[in-house]
Parts: sequence; C-alpha cells; structure tokens
Amino acid sequence: MHHGVVTREELLDMGLTGDTIDHALGTSVFDRAFAGVYRIRWVPDTWRGRALAAVRRVERQQRRREPPGQSPPLVALAGTGAAHLHGLPGHDRPGPITVVTARRCRSRTVAVERRSALTAGDVVLVDRIPVTSLAWTTVETAGRVDDVGRGDVLAGLVIAGRLHVAELAEVADRAVGVPKRPRVLTALRAGAPRHRSRTERRVIEACGSAGLPTPEVNVVVRTVSGRSYEIDLLWRWANFAVEVDGFHHLEPGQRRRDRERDHDLGDGGIRVLRIPVQDVDEDIDDDVARIGRRLHAGLDGTPTPSARRNLQETRR
Repeated sequence: MHHGVVTREELLDMGLTGDTIDHALGTSVFDRAFAGVYRIRWVPDTWRGRALAAVRRVERQQRRREPPGQSPPLVALAGTGAAHLHGLPGHDRPGPITVVTARRCRSRTVAVERRSALTAGDVVLVDRIPVTSLAWTTVETAGRVDDVGRGDVLAGLVIAGRLHVAELAEVADRAVGVPKRPRVLTALRAGAPRHRSRTERRVIEACGSAGLPTPEVNVVVRTVSGRSYEIDLLWRWANFAVEVDGFHHLEPGQRRRDRERDHDLGDGGIRVLRIPVQDVDEDIDDDVARIGRRLHAGLDGTPTPSARRNLQETRR
C-alpha cells in the first residue's frame, strides 16, 4: 500500500472478501479515490498519492479490457508530473496529473494520453510510482517549451551526466505523439555533420557581413604531439580557430577530450574558441563580435615561430 493507495484487486489478494471491502468503505477505513482504487483514510492525502491513484485507475481499466494472460499494461505518470518526480529544473512544484498508456484508453476521471511507442523500458519507478523514464520525460518537457528553454533543458541534463545525447535522440526519434517532437530532434541533431556544415556557413557569412576575413574550413592540422585534428574554421594568419559544437560536446567525457585537444592545439600556437550550435541560432551577432575581438589580436598577419614550426596542413 504505497502512499496509502490500494486497489480492490490488491485487497482481494490479501484475503479480504468483497463484503469486507464494501464494509470498510462504509466506515472510516477507506475513501474511494476512483472506482476500484481506494485511499487509506488515516494516511495523509498527498499529490503523490493522487498521482499513484490515477495511474492505478488507468491500469485497472486496461486490465479489464484485455483477455487473461496478457502482459501488464504500460501505464505511467507523464508530463510535468513526471518531470517533478525526476527533479527536472523548473519543476520544483508538482504539476498536473497526466497519465500515458501504450493502448487506447478513455477516462472521465483521469487525464489520459496515448503514446503508442511507449515500451517497458520507458517506464520506471520513482518513489514507487510508475513514471515515464528520464529520457522520455525530458523529450516531452523539452517539446513543450520555447527554443531557448529547450536548449537549457537538454544541455543541463547532458552536462550533469544524467543522460547521453544518443539516448535522448533514440527516444525522440520514436516518441510519436509527443508535442513538438521534431523540434527536440532538431536540437539533438545539432552536432550532425550536415547541420554543423549549415551552421558553419552561417558563421562564415556573418563574419563576411561584419567585414571580417574569410576562414579556411575543415582544415586538418598536425601538432607537435603528432596528433592530427580537423578544425571547423581556421584563420591561420591569426593562429585562431573556431569550433562549432553540437550537443554531444556537452557530455562530460567529450568535454574532457575537447579540453585536451584545445590544450594540444594551444601548444602548437593556435587559440581555440568554441561556439555551441544553439548560441549561433540564438545570437550570431554576439558570436561574430567575439570572433572579431580574437582576430584583431592577431592582425599583424605574421604567424608565430611556434605555429610555423608545429602546424602542418594536410587537407582532406
């Protein structure tokens, strides 16, 4: 009896008879939350208890419509309620109680939405309440906010190491029915080569409009350590590079590799500025201003001796 919630079937499994249950409902033992779902009267009435009762109500509806022997129905708390239980930023307070299920279900007492792509792996227990997984909940939450908020939600979880970009992309790819799912996919795929190339072109065009020199694109350089790196945008004469980073660069492991790479390039005389793709989408003028300031520091046009000695171009 979690959160003081119990179903009629659970009570029957405990050995209580139907008459005993009905008598308890008529006294001071149980309150009826929904048909066949009860709340123990002396247990405090909480949001968590109401959320679990709603899930149990939909589960009972699903079971009654299925032939015996069927696998348990996939039913879970979703949306802002699930985001609250997962502790997602901006969801400190409980949200509306919405239940999702993989099969069609109509209810006059519970807000129910169908998610046909929901699988057993998309449902987890949080505080003993079935909820959509962190990845699924994140996709739903990110789909309901604006572009800036969407980037903040996704980036925050990736940086914290709670989710990987590949995991989020897999769920977003199949989460049919989730509002604005395509926008979440676009944000997650910001690091893909095709999207990255389009963003690089935007940066180059914006630099040209601001009167800045045109960089070399996708240049491979070799450093004194013997390692080779492909650089997105390179102003060789200023020993300056720009890397346009997709969401996968926010993952802790990738961030560590990026720091090592930038340090190695720095030893070879090249300063690196990293610009997240979402920054280009939100304020490209600010990015161009930052690039301009870095370029003006190397306007003498003379590569340093270390850069001449340590960097060798090997075009693809």
